[in-house]
Amino acid sequence: MWCSTHLSAVLLLAQKVTMLSGVTGLRLTQLGVPSLVRFGEPTWLNCSYALDRGERLYSIKWYKDNVEIYSHIPGEVPATKAFQHPGVDIDLGRSTVSDLFLRSTDAMSDGRYRCEVSQEVSFTTERAKKDLLVYDIPDSDPVVVGLHSAYRTNDLVNATCYFGPLKGTSCSLSWYINGTKVKKELESLMDRVHDDGRVTLVRSLVFSVQPRHVDHKGKLRLRCRGQIGVTYQLNSEEIRVRARTNSSRLHVIRGTEMGGPQIAGLYSSYRKHDGLVATCRTRESLAGHRDNLTWFVNDRNASDWTSLYPAVELDSIHVQDSELQLRVPLTPGNFQRNELRLRCGMMRGERFTRVAEVSAHVMHHRFSAQSSRSASRCTTLPVAVVLLVTLTRWQP
Repeated sequence: MWCSTHLSAVLLLAQKVTMLSGVTGLRLTQLGVPSLVRFGEPTWLNCSYALDRGERLYSIKWYKDNVEIYSHIPGEVPATKAFQHPGVDIDLGRSTVSDLFLRSTDAMSDGRYRCEVSQEVSFTTERAKKDLLVYDIPDSDPVVVGLHSAYRTNDLVNATCYFGPLKGTSCSLSWYINGTKVKKELESLMDRVHDDGRVTLVRSLVFSVQPRHVDHKGKLRLRCRGQIGVTYQLNSEEIRVRARTNSSRLHVIRGTEMGGPQIAGLYSSYRKHDGLVATCRTRESLAGHRDNLTWFVNDRNASDWTSLYPAVELDSIHVQDSELQLRVPLTPGNFQRNELRLRCGMMRGERFTRVAEVSAHVMHHRFSAQSSRSASRCTTLPVAVVLLVTLTRWQP
């Protein structure tokens, strides 16, 4: 449960919400999709919008990986529909126009969720998307089976370690003998994929007991270590640069900050063909995260337009600031559908480790040698006695 508690705190920061302001007409005011959901748990998806007075909603739709999963069209009967799709279990009874309730999640719930809102007459459509990752971590340590309580030198050890079921972006299971990592050729991989999409890692270890495997107490100690990595992306607000009707300037529409990187240095408007300069900034408690900052222009990596600033360490609070600058020309070729969309992303990762340790007693080869030496001393005793008696009788 310790890992679930930790990730639930991260979950609050990992929720991306995009707010558009300063625009008339239809506005997608909020998109709420959790970045992380524990396997089997329910979750909410939110898509809020606003219309000017006198305007009417035509439809609100949800998509998962470009497949429609929900629609609300007031002019149709029934107005609300949910479509079956793997990993999507919508409860229409608890859902509303703006909020979708998923009763449960599984491995198939992973994916990109997109909300689209359209208004009547003009059929103007606003859309936003966010990735959701389902993870699962076993509540118990790895389980080791097959190890006997005692061995002798050259005996065969055949042990198996099980860890799962689990789900993460990276998983590993490793064997150690007396603290030394085992070579891969001694292991056999037999992972089990469950019907629900989770995996149980299985590693068998087969080797012949040698003196180097035994510690000074005559113990053979095995350790099975399981590791699960969960990597996901936190995004900044999405910036939109648009040309307004009857205006020669390009106007900047900002979003709402939700725990991701911060964007600074923007003006409220620009002239066409100007150069837009913005800085993506993050504050980290651990070093080495600055290379994980990435600018995106129209959802494409914009590394050719970026410059990395050296990290600034703040010793007083044991953190560092990292910055990545973007310089993008506001030329027509860089716009899509009359707008330029900017955002900054940062990769975050959590790694969890579970360990199982077992041991067995080993009759070390030195004990056998010692017994042989004792036996040799016993067999020579009668010879010495006979010799002593013979010498005694020889004396006059």
